[in-house]
Amino acid sequence: MAKGQFEVSLSNPALSGTIEAEVYEIGGNAPTTIIDYDQDWGVKIKWQLTGSLVPFICGAWCISLFFESMGAGPEFDLHHDYKLQLNPCGNGKYEYDFRVPRGTIRKEHCSRPYKVVAAITYETACHKPGPMAGYVEGPIIQFYESPTIP
Repeated sequence: MAKGQFEVSLSNPALSGTIEAEVYEIGGNAPTTIIDYDQDWGVKIKWQLTGSLVPFICGAWCISLFFESMGAGPEFDLHHDYKLQLNPCGNGKYEYDFRVPRGTIRKEHCSRPYKVVAAITYETACHKPGPMAGYVEGPIIQFYESPTIP
């Protein structure tokens, strides 16, 4: 059997990405760093894969929000059960609106400042962790209880 030539032409870098995120309030006022604990709010996350390998990447993105307490206090995270499927035929751009419904943040979180971090991880088409991940350190946010006006 004669051996032939085989070539793979990849650009450099063959795969890279970017990520960004923004905290927002639903029906609230800007800036969005102090949020009523009984208000709907969210984090819009946008990320992009670029490079010649993008059309070959299948699997899913797992999306989470992490809250690190500034000082002593409870830390917590929010994981979304929904996994965003990769689209190898798309343009490599992805976004997710991580909505946080009222009541998710409890009164014991009030007045404590938290650093919010949005994170994504990659899961292969075989449902195993893959070698891509990203995160965005958001602003320090604080939750408060708005006064009841009679």
